Amino acid sequence: MSPQFLYSSASSNSSQIIESLLNLERSATYPSVDFFAGKRTLTTLHSNPSQLFAATSFPKTLNLTSSELHLFTLLKSTPTPPSNTLRVAGGWVRDKILSTLPLPSPVTSRLSHRPSLTQTSPVDIDIALSSVLGVTFASNFKELAGSTSSRVGVVGLNPEKSKHLETATMTFGSFYLDFVNLRTDTYTGSRIPDVKFGSPREDAFRRDLTINSLFFNLESMEVEDYTGMGLRDLRDGIIRTPLSPVETLLDDPLRVLRAVRFASRLRFEICRELREAVGEEEVRKALREKVSRERFGRELDLIMSSDDPVGGVRLIVNLNLEESVFGRRIGRGESVLQKAWEVLENEEWQEEGRRRLWYASALVEGMETQDGKNVMKDMLKLPGKETEKVHIIQQTSKKFLELLEQGGDVIATALLMDGVKVEGFEGDRTDPIWKEAMEMRFRLAQILRYGGSSWRDGFVLATAERLAALDLHLTDESLETREDEENAEMQRFEALQAAIVELDLTNVAKLQPLLNGEEVKRILPGLPRGPGFRTVLDGQMKFMIMNPGVGREEVEGWMEEEFESFKYDV
Repeated sequence: MSPQFLYSSASSNSSQIIESLLNLERSATYPSVDFFAGKRTLTTLHSNPSQLFAATSFPKTLNLTSSELHLFTLLKSTPTPPSNTLRVAGGWVRDKILSTLPLPSPVTSRLSHRPSLTQTSPVDIDIALSSVLGVTFASNFKELAGSTSSRVGVVGLNPEKSKHLETATMTFGSFYLDFVNLRTDTYTGSRIPDVKFGSPREDAFRRDLTINSLFFNLESMEVEDYTGMGLRDLRDGIIRTPLSPVETLLDDPLRVLRAVRFASRLRFEICRELREAVGEEEVRKALREKVSRERFGRELDLIMSSDDPVGGVRLIVNLNLEESVFGRRIGRGESVLQKAWEVLENEEWQEEGRRRLWYASALVEGMETQDGKNVMKDMLKLPGKETEKVHIIQQTSKKFLELLEQGGDVIATALLMDGVKVEGFEGDRTDPIWKEAMEMRFRLAQILRYGGSSWRDGFVLATAERLAALDLHLTDESLETREDEENAEMQRFEALQAAIVELDLTNVAKLQPLLNGEEVKRILPGLPRGPGFRTVLDGQMKFMIMNPGVGREEVEGWMEEEFESFKYDV
């Protein structure tokens, strides 16, 4: 079977545009099913792809950057036997095609994040070799590239991490390069295959998805589609397996989650045959028995680190995979995650904070119990430190919600209306309004200091929990009523947020005591070590929070007066 050549690169007539893809018809039709059902809806596929792509054409060239051209020229200049053909495989080819699709188009218009291959961050490129070992070729390339490349590393065989052939790795400029041989896999009951060197066609068909089976041939500078489906599925926004879905999933059941990840990342639709295969009992049994919890955790972490964790989790729920992935139903976690994503949709947020917030949102139900913590630790095999940080986000959210239930937003609103502001305050500190403000300052500070660097994540989670609860209780209300209720809820959190700013608390989590333990012991020599010592230290912090801008002498004076009985060593 010869590959389909859709378009080439380095053509002498690179400005030409090839004919529309209208003549590339589907071999099968797919029902329009919205597996992202919810507020963030997916534009569903039309039954007639010709109507969708009437105005869509692909450029004849892969618009390679100068860095890519330089890399590929060096690769082609590397000494190698004539029988060896160099191909770029997999993800780079897929993303390169998607990143150069004309805009607007039915696929790119629904991409939650258009794949970027800019040189501002390292780009992974897999080089598939037909007849030379990866280490041999990489060593020859290193000699040619010289100091612009790193030393050659070797990733040995490790079937448990899906490394079935030795891989040579190195960096070159802004590229991470992997050199591996074309291969064919044969499964005989275990998820670990018998791997042998193979042809391009065999290598393409053993891959997880058609969109990941494309090659870019560095000799002909053409895209190769040996399955005959990869380019069409990229065009149509379809997630499909090269072989029978059941066969592919039984070979390695984790491909179920890989399909979910790419569908959510690219906003593609999982084809009907693959969805049906996921529901087969033998596939679900294989997923339970053949996939380690570590592999589940790694794949889910990639989904949570992606640009569309909401779509990924929604697919897990809609494909009835919750118990396989999380070990239990996540209940309201799906809607809380949706709301958290909406709150942060246009906000800049620290990447690690986002990922932990997504976990905290999706797993919010039951996480206050030890069983809930075990979901992350035992079922997903996340490090204990990560589990604890997610738990802190959830507990911080709980504390904010408790403050709201106690009327914290009402107090915050009243203080704001009275014009209370800590920075530059020179008024009467005995004024009842100021005292009430400082009491509120301390209550908020306790929450923020508990949350530490994650207090903002906890605040967002609390907001998301309240908005999700509204959705649950207002299912029969009109859109106008729902919007009014949602705006009212948001105003409660905005009042707290404004109070945090006006009471100068944004960095209170970093506040350090003015007097350390040794200094406290000097001032209060009769103070014994133990719980009493902690009481003094905590009291010092409360005094500092309720008296912003206080100095060391004032703290010493307060401490001597407050704990006078410990001023003398007994």
